[in-house]
Amino acid sequence: MRNKNYTSFEYEEQEREKMNRLYDITFPEDTGNFVGKDIESNTSVDARVIKVDNEKEIVIAETRYGQSIVIDLKKERKGMKRFGHSELNINPGDSIELVVYKEKNGNFSGSVSAGYEKILKRELHRSVKEENCAFHVKVTSVCNGGFMVDLSGIVCFLPGSLAAANRIMNFADYIGKELTVMTEIYDQKRDIFVVSFKKYLKKIIDSKAQELSFSNKYEGTVTGVSGNIVFVEWDEIFTGIINFDESEISKISDYKSGDKVSFYVIDIKNPQRIAISLTEPNHKMKSLQDLKDSSLEKVGEDTETQSYKAEITKLKTFGAFVKLENGLNGLIEKEKLRFSMDQYEVGQSLECFISSVDLSNLKIQLVEK
Repeated sequence: MRNKNYTSFEYEEQEREKMNRLYDITFPEDTGNFVGKDIESNTSVDARVIKVDNEKEIVIAETRYGQSIVIDLKKERKGMKRFGHSELNINPGDSIELVVYKEKNGNFSGSVSAGYEKILKRELHRSVKEENCAFHVKVTSVCNGGFMVDLSGIVCFLPGSLAAANRIMNFADYIGKELTVMTEIYDQKRDIFVVSFKKYLKKIIDSKAQELSFSNKYEGTVTGVSGNIVFVEWDEIFTGIINFDESEISKISDYKSGDKVSFYVIDIKNPQRIAISLTEPNHKMKSLQDLKDSSLEKVGEDTETQSYKAEITKLKTFGAFVKLENGLNGLIEKEKLRFSMDQYEVGQSLECFISSVDLSNLKIQLVEK
């Protein structure tokens, strides 16, 4: 079996072997051994459109083995609507993938919508292994343990524990909600794909956290209280922690799940658990944000940007460490210096631009002006 990444369900060894065999039968590696009348029902094949009869609403297609396939356009339009396609355009000469069904009279009919479904399912199987695709889904109903969601016409299961950054307080509120998810597993036993919002969140959280600002005031919702910590969620992807010290511990009782709260971001070293505060960040964090907002990474190299005075505090083979006029320290890599390293010395003053600021590790990269 190509996709054996079972993380949410457990199987006995014999059952797993049986599933592997079923998987190979359902999704064979190669269907090229079917010839002419040997094509079996429910076979997926590539075909070329020979004739389109809009009056009778049928299409005649031919496989590469010379087998004629009849397609019912009226039926297929209805089938494709399930996958979000309001129109079905088929023209002579088009190459299409069909699922072929053998009729009682020995003739063969073909389904474009079923072929599309197989293509989509192959993509979902691939995404389980390669973990490089995200999909949009819509929550259609609540079920035992989570939600049923619609992924371009494919019904998938979204466990409640994987549907949000934190605990979901009201499952009914999720009906009709649109989410971006990644595939978790394909459960062969239940013939269903399991999807996860948390898996998608894990992929994007680092870059999303870099978009946060220490200068902005945010609003979120309290999702829980534990000890001296209040958990807050905002923008449906971020989880923040307000840590109360002993002198403020009595304030914990003022917070309960569902409360709205305004706060500032003060630390994103751990994007999964961002430190937030009810009071504004200190001068250092504000200064870091000002540097980031004026950096070449933010405004672009073609934009006129602010320059800063700096003093060299240490020289290394890879570059020069400097102290900026606002007291913060940064690095100018040797490739970003105007001259060779031997022309610089500790204590020397120079002017520089901010190249980038990483708020997660407080590293400042500079370029000499």
